[in-house]
Amino acid sequence: MNFWDTSALLRCYATREPGHDRAMNLLASRERKAGSVLLVPELAGALTRLAGPDRAMADRMVRKMREDLAAFELVPADIAQAELAARMASERRLRGADALHLASAFLVAHEFHRGFRFVTSDVDQAAAARSEKLRVILVN
Repeated sequence: MNFWDTSALLRCYATREPGHDRAMNLLASRERKAGSVLLVPELAGALTRLAGPDRAMADRMVRKMREDLAAFELVPADIAQAELAARMASERRLRGADALHLASAFLVAHEFHRGFRFVTSDVDQAAAARSEKLRVILVN
């Protein structure tokens, strides 16, 4: 299972960003895909900003995002994740949303066990994930 952070998934839509091809290959793979429900608003906002004033392009990108996310197992946020994220944010000096993605991944990884990978483009988040004993795919 590949558990995606927004930073890595955004690379699929930002064709000029480093790691775009690798992110696209991971997205196209047969691996199970999962992520926090936080992917939905974060990615929609990032894509809209990426499109700039071109509203039609933003709408197309968000529609494509929704098609892609239909193949994902989206994990709802709950109080256990929030508490774990608060610890991770404090101990690992992460932004709140990054900590919530990581906490969600951590909890799923402990249920899933083998073959679990956390996919991110954020170097700090990748380091924090490794310190939590998660296998990481750094897309950059």
